[in-house]
Amino acid sequence: MKKLLMLPLIAGLLLCLCSCSKHIYTHSQVMQSFHTKNDVIKRFGTPSATEKNEISEIWTYNIATAATNTAKTTDTLANRPYIQPGKYIKFMFDTTGHVMGYKSNDVNLGYTKRDSFGKGTLNVLTVLGAIALVLLFVILDIAANGSVTY
Repeated sequence: MKKLLMLPLIAGLLLCLCSCSKHIYTHSQVMQSFHTKNDVIKRFGTPSATEKNEISEIWTYNIATAATNTAKTTDTLANRPYIQPGKYIKFMFDTTGHVMGYKSNDVNLGYTKRDSFGKGTLNVLTVLGAIALVLLFVILDIAANGSVTY
């Protein structure tokens, strides 16, 4: 009986130790998360340059060196010094202010985000609950049959 209980206990312990997870957001995923002009302004601030015609508007952001490796921050890219030529992000908007597309050059806004403690704990508790349920069925089966076979 002790051998039978040891395996789920070890599995549960290993699961608890490895429960911290992280999400990786690629540059494309970050860029596709902007849907309107307000989304872009909240993240990047005022554009460095704008172009407008009958069907679209293009906003250009010249990117500083410090902007390439940062996750989401409250700091806007427009306020950063030391602009390097060739590093930019352009957004194209339709007449209603929705993003039609983007283009970026030599910029990577991808980042890694760790899950909060609560999410990891909830996942661990769910798995431990499932292990406990399986263990309960095994114990009930042993009690009903009266013997353990290996």
